[in-house]
Amino acid sequence: MEKLCKGLIYKYKFNLLCIENSIELNNSELEKIFRFMPIIPNKKIFIKDNSNDYFPTKKEDLIELVTNYSQAFHLSEGSIVQSVANQIKSLNLSSDRTTNINISSNRLRHTIGSMLAKMGYSIVTISHVLGNTPKAAWYYVDLLPSNRQEIDAKLTPLLIDVVNKFMGTVTTKISDKKNLIAESKSKSIGEVKNQPTCLACIGDRPFVCYGCENFRPLVDANHQVQLTKIQNLITEKVSNGVDEATIIPLKVIEFNMQMTIVACKTSKNMIRKNVND
Repeated sequence: MEKLCKGLIYKYKFNLLCIENSIELNNSELEKIFRFMPIIPNKKIFIKDNSNDYFPTKKEDLIELVTNYSQAFHLSEGSIVQSVANQIKSLNLSSDRTTNINISSNRLRHTIGSMLAKMGYSIVTISHVLGNTPKAAWYYVDLLPSNRQEIDAKLTPLLIDVVNKFMGTVTTKISDKKNLIAESKSKSIGEVKNQPTCLACIGDRPFVCYGCENFRPLVDANHQVQLTKIQNLITEKVSNGVDEATIIPLKVIEFNMQMTIVACKTSKNMIRKNVND
């Protein structure tokens, strides 16, 4: 009932705004335009300011402006993401997949898709809500909690050997600045064992560094930032219906990053234990 009342108030205020701008709409025209209005509108459209030309003054311009794919009267992506990020920070929320919840438009889309799949909505419905293809929407069903738990249970014994392999590559300090690998001048993520081999690599650094035998990840580096970037990139490509063959190499990088993070955490715990002993 509360949502219905808010929706009616929104529509009433929008219609009132049209009248104030000398635009008279019949019920059919109002319903057609309002169907394409954003869920979270930019408050500029409700500000009474004669100097504000944000709202059109002709019916024809308004009808042409508000369409299914237009950005008319929408809040900017940055404003929405920042608002949600601030709310999550105030609630002190956590995730079973990551220690740091970094909010982005892709992560919000992924959350909506995952929630719809969890609630039992069809692939067609999910793809319609997210504006992508049913093939891309299937990605969210594949990541249902029940599916993820089953996969984790089967993979965990196998991953122990993998983590041990990565444990042998981590380092607590950079031995030579010439061999430094960094996201930026102030953010080092590790070093290379053999510089000539690294210089011959044509991959996208630092993504392809993870899992490479020539890479020594720094224990205290924030590898989670790189993981979030690659996950957002994967989500974006899946949403755009990119071919699976293109996604697989990115998934391999994601896995290598996850194993690196586990290895670094394990190494830091061992260091603390040795210090305490």
